[in-house]
Amino acid sequence: MNKRTMFYFAAVLMAFLMIIPGIAAAETCPDGYKNVSVCKAEKMVEKEDVFLLDVRTPAEFNKTHIEGTILIPVKNVPAQDPVELSSDELLEVRINEVPADEKILVYCKSGARSAAACSLLVSNGYRKVYNMRGGIDCWLARGCTVDVNADKADELLGTGEFFLLDVRTPAEFNAGYIEGAILIPLKNVPKEDPVELPPEKLLAQCLCEIPENKPILVYCKSGTRSDAARDLLVDSGYRHVYNLEGGILTWKAEGYPTVCPAI
Repeated sequence: MNKRTMFYFAAVLMAFLMIIPGIAAAETCPDGYKNVSVCKAEKMVEKEDVFLLDVRTPAEFNKTHIEGTILIPVKNVPAQDPVELSSDELLEVRINEVPADEKILVYCKSGARSAAACSLLVSNGYRKVYNMRGGIDCWLARGCTVDVNADKADELLGTGEFFLLDVRTPAEFNAGYIEGAILIPLKNVPKEDPVELPPEKLLAQCLCEIPENKPILVYCKSGTRSDAARDLLVDSGYRHVYNLEGGILTWKAEGYPTVCPAI
C-alpha cells in the first residue's frame, strides 16, 4: 500500500468515526421511541408541531413547567409530591387524552419517568413519541424558557441573581410592584393607563437596558403581557427568561408583598 492510498484510507476512516456519534444519537430506542436532546426538543416546541406532555407530579408542574404543556403524571413520587394520586389520575388510565395522530414530546425532571412514559405510549400503539433527554433540569440548564408560580419566583428572586422586569404601564407600576422590579412597559394599555408612551419608551426599543448576563424574571398584571415580553426577549437572543404565571395578581393572592413608589 503506497502513501497516497494509506492517506486516503486514513481520511475515510476518520470521517466514518466522526459520523458514528451522530448516527447513534439519531437511533430509535429498543422500545420504539426516540430520544432527543434539549436543543432538538426546543426546536420542536418552537415549531409548535408537538403535543407537549409533562409526566411529573402536580407539585412539580405547578412549581415550573414549559409553556403549553399538558400534565398527566406517570406515577406518584412522594419525594417530589406528598399528595398521592389515584390510579385513575395517572397516564396508564388517562392515555386516551394523548392524541394518537400528533408527535408526542415527553419530559419529566431528569428523563427517567419520561422514558417509562414513552415506553407505555409505544406499547399502546403510539408511533411518533419523543423523550427529552435530561428532562426539565437540562432544559433549565440550557437557558430555555419556563413558566414559574409565585413560590418558585420568590425562590428565584431570593438568590439575588435575577433581573426582575415589570412590563406593565407606569400607572399600574405606581399602584404597587414587586420589590426590586425595573419598569419597562411592553405596550400602551389605555384601560390601565390613559397616558400614552412613545415607541422609544417601550420594551422593543429599550432592550439595551436589560442585562444579557443575568437570568430574567418577567411579570405583568396577569401573565399575558409578560408572556409576549418573554417571546420578544428570546427572539432577541436572551436566554434564561422566566415568566411569572398569573402575574402580580397571583403573586399578591399567594400572600407575597408589593411596594409602592415613595411619594
